[in-house]
Amino acid sequence: MQSKDGMNFGMALELLKAGCRVARLGWNGKDMWLALSCDGKREVAAENFWSPHNAQFASEHGGKALVQPCITMKTAQNEIQMGWTATQSDMLAEDWVIVGEKYATPAPIDPAVLGAKPVQLSDADIEQEIQAKG
Repeated sequence: MQSKDGMNFGMALELLKAGCRVARLGWNGKDMWLALSCDGKREVAAENFWSPHNAQFASEHGGKALVQPCITMKTAQNEIQMGWTATQSDMLAEDWVIVGEKYATPAPIDPAVLGAKPVQLSDADIEQEIQAKG
């Protein structure tokens, strides 16, 4: 389902899987967006883990481990938050949008996958929405 202001969480999730970055117009923070960490499980060598515990696990299991994808958030504090989890509000919202070129270069999307045309706002539209909520 799609409203005049954006799309629902299901469409946003499909867009994440397709390689786009998405955001909610209802978020108060500036320049916040979500992305998928990778498009499937990735094999990571022990020496490439940040966590010593993960590195040790990988070392003990053939020198590598499979890492599953997660949703990450670019926060208003200009940090990447690993493992973002949607709130009830996020899941029921219909103000999800694809972020503009300033923030991401979306992959080509097959509209048949989504069942409807996603809303894509320009950078100027996003900045205007952020300032209006300011």
